[in-house]
Amino acid sequence: MPTSRKIRRDGNNKEGNARFSSHSSKINNKIPDLEETTKKLLQLELDCDYQITQINGQRKFGPPVNWDGPAPGPTCEVFVGRIPRTIFEPDLYPVFSLIGRIYEIRLMMDFSGMNRGFCFIMYTKAEDAYNAVKKLNYYEICPGHKIGVVNSINHCRLIIKQLPLHIEAEEVVQRIYAYTDEVKEVVVYRNFDELECYAIISYLTHRGAAISRKRLLPLTSCLFSNKKVIIDWANPTFYPKGVVSILKVL
Repeated sequence: MPTSRKIRRDGNNKEGNARFSSHSSKINNKIPDLEETTKKLLQLELDCDYQITQINGQRKFGPPVNWDGPAPGPTCEVFVGRIPRTIFEPDLYPVFSLIGRIYEIRLMMDFSGMNRGFCFIMYTKAEDAYNAVKKLNYYEICPGHKIGVVNSINHCRLIIKQLPLHIEAEEVVQRIYAYTDEVKEVVVYRNFDELECYAIISYLTHRGAAISRKRLLPLTSCLFSNKKVIIDWANPTFYPKGVVSILKVL
């Protein structure tokens, strides 16, 4: 199994920057040939000595065939979002393996064979996951497309924006519980000075948050009083300020 070489992605590391840029320039956003992608995936499996399985809407690349011992802990995993649907493991692995040895890539897939825009990448070491967030968040995976990389253990919150300003907070809570599971807490924020009302929903796991987001996105136009809302991932470090009204339900 070839070992991955760590790099520093900063202005003083021209070689590292060149390797990232070189790979990015080879990827385009055209509709992929899925048959060709499958061939590349199988070749990657052979070259890197990983195993591939597909189940329940996700494709797992890994763990390494020669891995001995328990799986790495949750601090070793990152969440990668905003992935163009034309990007697959043969494109992701070369970029993320520059940071450190990858234990597993879990790419979320739909029935057509396209990816669903996000994946989880688990490293063998927590420090590599930390460096992946630091160096690859907002990395331009192909021209005009920058991915988001965060620690997956912190990415368990959704935000619902543009709620009706005078909506009862209890109605928001009831709707969230009616359509999603694994809810940890719902917090409704209201700021009359800025005519803004939104909610942040925390889930017990990232998987619970991801499934809930998938359920809620088709309902953005009818979930609350036929007013279209925006549903997205909440930044793990975002906490509202200047709020005049809060309802928190555990």
